[in-house]
Amino acid sequence: MCLSFLNLKVGTTIVSDMIFGTSQGEVLTQVKGQIVLLNGEAHKGAVNCMKVTERISKFLNVITGGEDGFVKIWTTTLKLLQVIDMRTSIPDLLKDYRNQKCFGV
Repeated sequence: MCLSFLNLKVGTTIVSDMIFGTSQGEVLTQVKGQIVLLNGEAHKGAVNCMKVTERISKFLNVITGGEDGFVKIWTTTLKLLQVIDMRTSIPDLLKDYRNQKCFGV
């Protein structure tokens, strides 16, 4: 469904890994040509968007948005740091969509 790149500095080289979300709510990565499951239950439903950033803290974070209406902030090892329920936190501009069952991030 979505993917991002996780760039890590290892010594003097940059190692880039692909990290991606599935329609089943899983977050996976690819290591040496093999698909590795990082979290099989990241979201209840599809992972619609993903971003790897270091703007939240001095460390890299993975941010996912799901069909379940949640935005989740993770460490790079997918330890959950924060959950934002967009159905209750969305701006007034989107208030008409808040109670619809089809609302997803």
